[in-house]
Amino acid sequence: MKTPCEIVNKRYLPAIRAMIARELAEKHNCTQMKIAEWLGVTQAAISQYLSSKRAGTERILKIRPEIKEFVQEITLKLTNGEKEKFNIGEEICNICKSLKLKEEAYTAIKSYVTA
Repeated sequence: MKTPCEIVNKRYLPAIRAMIARELAEKHNCTQMKIAEWLGVTQAAISQYLSSKRAGTERILKIRPEIKEFVQEITLKLTNGEKEKFNIGEEICNICKSLKLKEEAYTAIKSYVTA
């Protein structure tokens, strides 16, 4: 059985990364290499995020539109030179905690196990 964090990592994290990558590339003109460095992934992963070959963000935004606000906050911190003052992993964990994504994942596990 998967833990709630594993489900969040599979369902939400790629979409959140894709949204951050898209925001940084389109609105802040950041290079794929810089975005990859900031997010701790490869340039190839960023390329896939930007071309929508990886992590469908439309579905997650329909389910949780408030994620967009968190993404905008993170991208502003990155582009305003605050990268050294915060940990992107912690920021993404804060998204999870604030939106109670782990609880949603746990409920999904529970309903699957009891079905």
